Amino acid sequence: MKNKNFTELDRLALIVATIEEECQIVPEGAYKLTNSNELRENQLYRGINLQDSQNPAKYYHFKKPDQNHLLNFLTKENALQHFDFLHNIASDQPIGSWSIQVDATK
Repeated sequence: MKNKNFTELDRLALIVATIEEECQIVPEGAYKLTNSNELRENQLYRGINLQDSQNPAKYYHFKKPDQNHLLNFLTKENALQHFDFLHNIASDQPIGSWSIQVDATK
C-alpha cells in the first residue's frame, strides 16, 4: 500500500477542524452528564436569559474535557446536578479573547 502524500488541502482541513473544535461553545445547562457519564442534550433547557447571555462565565467549550478536569468534577457532591463539567470560556487566555455580541433588533 502506497502512502498518500500530505497535501495543502489536507493541512487546511486539519486546521479548520482544529479551529472548529476549539471554538464551539454552549451555554450553561444546555447539556448534561448522565449517571453513566454520557453527554446528553438537556431536554429541560429552555435557553439563556438576556443578562446571562452577555456573561462569558455562562458559556463552556463544547469538547471532551481533559481527564483531570472530569475526575475533579466527578468527585464533587451531587456532581450530576452541576453543569460545569466542561471548560468555562471565562478562564481562557488571553483574558478578553471572547467577545459576546447581542442582536439589538430582537
